[in-house]
Amino acid sequence: MTERPPKVSLQNPSSWSVKDGLKFSGRLCYKGKLHSTEETFAIFDGVENPSQLSEILSDVSGKFSIIIQNGEELFFAHAPSGAAVPLFHTNRGGGFVSDRYCEIENKLQPQPWNPILGVELLSRGEIWGTQTLHPNIYKITRGMLVSFSSESSSFEYQRYYDVYQTKKVSDDQQQIFDELLSVLDSIFSRLKQRANTEPILLGLSGGYDSRLLALMLKRHEFDRVFTYTNNTQSSYDQNVAERLADQLDFEWIPIEHTHRNVQQMYKSNTWWDIEELTGGYGIHCPNPSALVTYSKLSEFESYPNEGIRLSGITPADGVHIPRFMIEENEIQVDKVGEYIVDDECSYMPLKDETTDTLAARVSDWIPFDGSVSNSTAIDILTNFYIHKHHFSNSALLADYFGYEDYRPYQDPDFLEFYASLPVEQKYERNCLENFTEQLNQKLAPTVPIGRDDGATQSGAKNKLKDIIIGSPLESPARVLKRMIESNVSDSPDE
Repeated sequence: MTERPPKVSLQNPSSWSVKDGLKFSGRLCYKGKLHSTEETFAIFDGVENPSQLSEILSDVSGKFSIIIQNGEELFFAHAPSGAAVPLFHTNRGGGFVSDRYCEIENKLQPQPWNPILGVELLSRGEIWGTQTLHPNIYKITRGMLVSFSSESSSFEYQRYYDVYQTKKVSDDQQQIFDELLSVLDSIFSRLKQRANTEPILLGLSGGYDSRLLALMLKRHEFDRVFTYTNNTQSSYDQNVAERLADQLDFEWIPIEHTHRNVQQMYKSNTWWDIEELTGGYGIHCPNPSALVTYSKLSEFESYPNEGIRLSGITPADGVHIPRFMIEENEIQVDKVGEYIVDDECSYMPLKDETTDTLAARVSDWIPFDGSVSNSTAIDILTNFYIHKHHFSNSALLADYFGYEDYRPYQDPDFLEFYASLPVEQKYERNCLENFTEQLNQKLAPTVPIGRDDGATQSGAKNKLKDIIIGSPLESPARVLKRMIESNVSDSPDE
């Protein structure tokens, strides 16, 4: 029995360009060149099957989502990296594909959800892989191509892109730095082509990741750069960020976050707009801190209300490489899955059987069996981290406030370089930090680099508690806590 392809129902039409059977959202670089929307349509014109689409996608970068309908065939895909407009679909033909979870959920009968997926969502803020809380709704992930054929009446999934070491750079540190600089120069040259005269916005901290972005902006002579620092950073970080912006001749402002600001955001129409936009259930829930930041930026008349916002999310920061991955040459895949769960859910001690179930789900997501080299194990952590941030809603938030979200550290060129590094260069951020210190010495020699050992962020947990108590989140937070108690251990340290 053949089934008709799912109906495509897009709820954010301003995010999409449409031509014939092709729908495209985002920006795309093909074979190293940034393409306009019309040029993008020309690239995908004539695609008739998943193999053809996969071949084209192997040469692209950027952040985008694409849907192609060709008669009774339907293909859709996400960019290999960078946050894109989310796509959800039902698990059979005759259903729906949409960029909004709630749009599909409202058309289906309510279904009981798997408690393990609920624990996963509550403990991590997202659900691994393609599942969502609704058993008949699925999401697609970064570097994934999904196809539906009416003849087979089923969906087929293909991961056309992952970040694993395919080559190894030299062990010589200066040669490594030279190659990294070449990669970053290429990325920022494309960014400059994309930006043209548009302003660049950058959140600065006292750390390495945002500083390296700032230094590269200076190296490539961007002349409309606006930086800011939240007061959630330590006073030391704010001071260093201001000094760095001054030396690089960038605009800088402090952004103040208060309990009252967050309370007002929860009660505002903006909060409900963003909740409706993101949909939840498999992508990150709205970040109130980010919403306050965007709202505060609009209060400064000297700051632009449109432009490109750079994100400093990098695997060098987010991938916490455990010592055993340095000391052991061969590592069991199951052990990697267990480590990911322990690291992701560290603040919520779960029962052993729950942890084992979550670890098994992660292991199923890993495209290897048995044991892998320590380098591949670290690459698995990298892919997991990128996958996690692919569904963060920063791109949607930026678009809502009139900005474009751009992530240099999730460009495939950077990720492939990072994967090629020797293990010891990844451990404790050696390569990125040493390279940033060297570039900082050339471009901002009087500004110190690195965190102040005396600075602490131990107050972050108390600040979060203060925000939740007395807010609209307090009641549901207590309800959610009770919901997962059956899956939480009885540890006295809870």
